[in-house]
Amino acid sequence: MMHLLRIDKIRTSQLRGVSLPPSVHFSVFEHCVGIAQLWSHCEGKPTGCILVLADAELLSDCRPLSLIESSLLHKNIQDDKHESSLREAFARDGGMLIDGQSGEILATKVRFNRRPTEVDFILEDHGTRHHEALDVACGARCVAITRSEDGYVTVFSSEHLQCSPVDARCFRVRDEQRHGQFKVVMERTSLVRFDADGKMDFPRQASDALRSLEAPLQVVAFVGPGRTGKSTLAGKVVDDSSLFPAAKVLDAVTNGIDAVAIQNPRIDGTLLLLDSEGFDNAFAKSRPEVATLCMLLCSQIVCVDYDRLGDNMMANLARLSACREVLMPSAAVSADKLDPQPPELVVVVNGCRFHDKYDSGTLEKALSSDEGNAERNGCREAVRKHFPCRRFVSVPVSTAADFEIGTLRDIVLQAPILVTAGIGLLAEYVSAYRQDFDGTMFHDLLSRSVVEINGGGCIQPRNVYQSVLRDRDARWIELALRFFESQLPIEGPYRPGLKYKPDEAKQHADESRMTEESVKRLNESLRAHYDKVERENEKKGQATIKQDLEQKTFELGPPTYQKVSKQDNMIAGGAMGALGATGAGCAVVFTGGLALLALVPAAGFTGAIAGATAARANTQTQYTRTQRYELKQRTVTHKTNGEVVEGKWLPVPSVHLQPSCEVVDERDVPPQFRE
Repeated sequence: MMHLLRIDKIRTSQLRGVSLPPSVHFSVFEHCVGIAQLWSHCEGKPTGCILVLADAELLSDCRPLSLIESSLLHKNIQDDKHESSLREAFARDGGMLIDGQSGEILATKVRFNRRPTEVDFILEDHGTRHHEALDVACGARCVAITRSEDGYVTVFSSEHLQCSPVDARCFRVRDEQRHGQFKVVMERTSLVRFDADGKMDFPRQASDALRSLEAPLQVVAFVGPGRTGKSTLAGKVVDDSSLFPAAKVLDAVTNGIDAVAIQNPRIDGTLLLLDSEGFDNAFAKSRPEVATLCMLLCSQIVCVDYDRLGDNMMANLARLSACREVLMPSAAVSADKLDPQPPELVVVVNGCRFHDKYDSGTLEKALSSDEGNAERNGCREAVRKHFPCRRFVSVPVSTAADFEIGTLRDIVLQAPILVTAGIGLLAEYVSAYRQDFDGTMFHDLLSRSVVEINGGGCIQPRNVYQSVLRDRDARWIELALRFFESQLPIEGPYRPGLKYKPDEAKQHADESRMTEESVKRLNESLRAHYDKVERENEKKGQATIKQDLEQKTFELGPPTYQKVSKQDNMIAGGAMGALGATGAGCAVVFTGGLALLALVPAAGFTGAIAGATAARANTQTQYTRTQRYELKQRTVTHKTNGEVVEGKWLPVPSVHLQPSCEVVDERDVPPQFRE
C-alpha cells in the first residue's frame, strides 16, 4: 500500500529531535550531516553519495559498484586527515556504509539491496537517490543521509519510518544561517547547470528564490580560470566564506553558476553574486558560454587570476572580449552603444606576490602598452573597446590584511545597478531613461538567455531584453487588471451612476516605466473590462421590480345625435301640464302617453291650460345625444434603474359598458349632425 511520506523541515540545532536507532551514536550522526552540508558540488555534482549509519550486519545488504578497494575502508569518518579522500568518495555514485557507533567506514561505492516492507512510501519531488535512501531506512535499523541540489540534507531514520504510516516522516535539514555584517536574502542556489548533452539547464528550485529579490539589483559575476580563488574571494566579499565553499582539490568545485544574494545597505537594494565555473581547468570541461551568459546577466564582471598580471590574465580578458563580441548587434556599433549596457570590469590578481608594486593604474598601463605585436595589441584594443569602465585590485598572498579585501568589497558593493536601458539601443525602445531590474525580471532574463544560448544561433540581446520588458509589463497589466476586476466585478447588484475610474488600478502598474505599446494595452484591457461591466450593469438595471395593472374608461368614438320627434315634444308638453295640474291638487292619470285630468275644478283646469300653453310654446328642436364607452387596461413596469415603463392601453375583453343618453338643444349639436 502506498503512502505519501511527511517531510519535516528542521535546522541543524534541532538534530537532537531526530530519534536514532540504538546502532547510531548522535556524535557520528551529527558529523555525517555536517559532511553532507559542507561537501557539496564535488567534481561538479551538487549532491553526494548516500551516507548510511548502521552496524556491520548491514554489510550483507551491500552490493559493490567497483572491484577496486577504497583506501578509506576502516578509516574513521570523523578523522579530518582523510578529508580529500572523503570528498572524492562523497562525490561518487552509490552509498557509503558507516558504523553508527564508532564512525568506522565499513564500505564505499555500494548499492543497498532493498528489503521487503509492509508499507511503501511516496516521496514527492525527489529523485532516485532519495528513494534509495528511503528504502534502506525502511528495511533496516539505520539512518540514511543524502543531499539535494537545493542545499537541503534529508535524513531518513528507521525510528520514524518503521511505525504507523500516519506518523512516518523524514527530515530536511538546513544549515543555520551565519550572521555576518550582511543579511543573506538568498542562500547559495544553483542558477545554471549542464545536462548530459552539454546544454545549459535552469534548475527549477532557483526560480522562486530569484523572484523574491527586490529592486534595485546589482549582479556581479566572479569569472576566470579554475582554482584561482574565485569562490573564496566571493565569500570574503560578503563576509561569510561558508556561502561559497571552496576545496583544496584539483577538480573543479563549481559547475555552471551558483548564486548568493545579500541586502546591500549602500544602495538599499540587493546584491546578487554569481560564482561561475573556471575557464581552463585541466580537470574539467571549458565552456565559454558560461562567460557569455555572465555578460548578458551582469552589471559587473570580476575577472580573477592568480599570482600576477601577465599574459594569462590578458588571454582571459581577451576571452571575455570575445564573449562580448558575440553580443554586439553589428561590427559598426561602438562600445557605448552596445546592447545591453557593458558591465563594469574588475580585474583581480589573487595571491599576488607583487601586491606592494601594483596600484590602481596597473591595468591601464598594461592595456596601453604597444609592443609591436599585432595579436597582443589587438587583444588590448578589444578589452578597451568592450569594457569602457575598468578597475584593478590585487590581493596579497596572505588574505589576512583586511584593507585589500576591503578594497575589493567596496568595489563590489558599489557595482552598477542592473538596468535594461540608458545608453544602449534599448533607450529607443522605452520611454523612461532607466529601467531597474528586480528579481522577477532577472529570472526572465536568465531563462531567456539560457534558451538563446542553447539554441546555438546568433544571440540578439536586444530581443532578449525587450522580451524581459514585455514580460514585466505584462505582469503589471495583469496586476492592475486583477485589482480592477476585484473592485469592479461583473457579478453583484446593480450599480447606479457607474463611471469609468481606472486611476486606482493603474497604481499597480508603473506607466512611466512601461513601453508605449504596453500602456496602450493596459488602457485597452481596463476599458474592455469596464465596458463588459457596463453592459451587464445595463442588463441588471432593466430588470423588473414590479408591475401594476391600471384600468380606465374611454369614449368609444364620437357621440351620435338623433332628432326628437313631434310626438315626443307633445309628450314632453303634456308632462309639463301634468306637473301644473298636480300643483293645483288634481289627479292626473297617464294613459298611452297622455295626461288626463279627473275632477277638474276651476283652479286645476287653469293649471292644465297653463301646461298646454307651455307645451305649445316649446317649439325648439331637440336631439338625443348617445355616447358609447369601452374599458381599457395597461401594465406599468417599474425597473431596477428607476425607470417606469407604461404599456399600451388595450381593451378589456368581454366587458361591455352601457352608453349614456341625454336630450340636448339643437344649438348644442354640431352642425354636421343636425337634420
